Amino acid sequence: MSPVPLKHANGSFHPHIANSRSKAILLSAIYSQLDEHCRDPFVSYFPSYEFFAANPLQMMLWQEDDRHPSLDAINHVARAFASSYAVEEFAESPGFTIDMFS
Repeated sequence: MSPVPLKHANGSFHPHIANSRSKAILLSAIYSQLDEHCRDPFVSYFPSYEFFAANPLQMMLWQEDDRHPSLDAINHVARAFASSYAVEEFAESPGFTIDMFS
């Protein structure tokens, strides 16, 4: 699920409300599937949205436009993702950084 907020919304809701509503619906669907497939080791959810919502490291999460994630935040999430899901050789690759893909 994307941590990037909605910029515009169709309908009668303010974009901030529409964004919260959209994220709530998506999280509900995700956790419904996780509950249904709780015994399947190949079904999981990586909490990048929660990282951006909670900001546990108190880092600068957003670029100046307040819409796009900062490279530091992207690097942190990418490293955590690689550490959680990638094969060991990739997760520990020397010099791995998202900057090289930017």
